[in-house]
Amino acid sequence: MGLSPGTYAVNPSLTANVCYFLSGGVYAWQAGYTNSGGGALVSNELKPPDEPTVANNQVASAHQFWNSGGVNCAGSFMLAAKGVGGVDAIRTGTWAIEITSVRTDTYNGMTYTRESAPSMCRTVSISVGQAIQIQMSNLPGATSFNVYAAPPTNGCAGPFGLAGSFAVNGPVRNNDLTGCPFGSGANNGHGNGNGNNGDNCSLGGEDAIFDATLLGLLFIPNLLAQPGVVGAYPPDPETGPLNSSLPNQNPPRRAGSAGDRANENNCESTAGVYVTCSGPITPGAVEFYIPAGGCLSNSNSADTYVFSGYQYNWVAVFEPPANTCSNTLGAASNSAYIGLVYVPAATAGVSSPYTFESAGTGGLIAGKVTFTGTMPSVTYNANYAPVPPASRLTS
Repeated sequence: MGLSPGTYAVNPSLTANVCYFLSGGVYAWQAGYTNSGGGALVSNELKPPDEPTVANNQVASAHQFWNSGGVNCAGSFMLAAKGVGGVDAIRTGTWAIEITSVRTDTYNGMTYTRESAPSMCRTVSISVGQAIQIQMSNLPGATSFNVYAAPPTNGCAGPFGLAGSFAVNGPVRNNDLTGCPFGSGANNGHGNGNGNNGDNCSLGGEDAIFDATLLGLLFIPNLLAQPGVVGAYPPDPETGPLNSSLPNQNPPRRAGSAGDRANENNCESTAGVYVTCSGPITPGAVEFYIPAGGCLSNSNSADTYVFSGYQYNWVAVFEPPANTCSNTLGAASNSAYIGLVYVPAATAGVSSPYTFESAGTGGLIAGKVTFTGTMPSVTYNANYAPVPPASRLTS
C-alpha cells in the first residue's frame, strides 16, 4: 500500500476504494497520475490511530483522516490487563495511554524522524500481578508506535510520559480492508488477512506488553525530557477540523519540538533536529513532477491529499512549460495540495468543492484555470508558498 518516490513510466491509474501512503520525495509521473473510479485516498500525512475529538481526548473523532471517502484505513488500539506476575507486574490502579505513529523519511541521504500527534486516550485498570497489553490495528505510514502513559490517579488529564515503543512487524497491505480496524476472526484483537486467523484487515496488527521493565516504580512523566527520551511529554494534539464533516487539522507551527512533528507544519534541520520554522527540511514532503505527455487527473470520486516542503520550495505539483495538457483537480471529500500547483502552460480544471480542504495552500498557477460545479474555498498561506515569489519561477 506504500508508494516510493522515483520515476513511474506507467500511469498508476488508481481505481480501487483503498488507501496509499506516499513516502517523502519526488514522484516523476512520466505518463501522468490518475486517481479515479473506486475512490482511493492517496496521501503522505502521518496520523495517529483513533484521532480524538478536539474537545475531549477520551472520544474518537467521527471523521478519521484515513477513513476519508470510505477507504476504512484508520488504525485503532485496545488495552487489556495481562497477568504477568512477579517482578514484571506494574503499579495497580487505572493507567491512561495515548499512542503516536512514528516513521522515518530520507532526503539527500539524511534520515528524518516523524511522529504524529497523539491518539485519543484509553484507560485500563491494573490489579496485582498484571501489566498492560496493547493490541494495535495498523494504519498507513506508521512503521512503529510510541506509547505515552499516565500513571494511576492521573487519568486522561495526564501528564503523559513516553514509556516505550513497538515496531510494525508484519506487512501492511490494502487488499482487504473490509474488517478494519482489527478484523473479526477468532477475537484475537486484530488481523492481517495473511495467516493471522484469516482476519479481514490486511493492514495487519501488533501486540505489545508494557510491564515493569518499561513502567516500573521510577517511571514518571518528565516535562524537561527531550523527544524520544523516556518520560518525555507527547507531541502537541491535533487542532479542530475546517468544518464538522472533515477530519482534524494537524498541530500548528511552534518553536523547536513543540507543535507539529510529522507533517506540513514540521521543520527540521539538515541534521534531523526539530527547529522553529521556516525550514530547511519538511520531512515527508512530496512533489509531483509531470512532464509533457502526462497529466494529473483526480476525479470527483477519489482524493489526493499531499504536502510539499521547504526542500522543494513548496512546489506540490510541477508541469514544465512543454506540458500543455488539461488537468483535472477533482475530489471526493477531502483533497489538498499544500504547496504551489504550478502548471504554467497547462489547463487546471477544478471540478469539486473539496479539492483544497486544508488550512492553507501555496496557490494555483496555470495557463488557464476553469471551475465547474460548486466553487471550492481556497485559502492562500505564504508559509506554504515558494520563496522567492512564485512570479519568478521558471522551468
